[in-house]
Amino acid sequence: MRSEHVIQQAGQVQDGPWRLGVFRTLEDEHGPYTVLRLARSGAERALELTLRPGETEPVDDAGSLTLVSTVPSTRERRGTVRIALEREPAASGGGSDARA
Repeated sequence: MRSEHVIQQAGQVQDGPWRLGVFRTLEDEHGPYTVLRLARSGAERALELTLRPGETEPVDDAGSLTLVSTVPSTRERRGTVRIALEREPAASGGGSDARA
């Protein structure tokens, strides 16, 4: 299941068991990038990810997170990101290990 979200810097979104916050939106000589904080419900600590547009990061063997695009912050406005969360369906139990 894929979901996409647009989030401003300092904002966050809850998607299923995941809480995703945008910590920073920046740009350097290689282009724009963002620092995200991702936590699973009930987790004590968040995972901090630094991604550039087009990069994908596996998430806890349950799916992946892709940074689709980012607009860095300026003095006049907060930056924004578009992310895609791809969650794999729950295991059906019908795989090759389900032999009688």
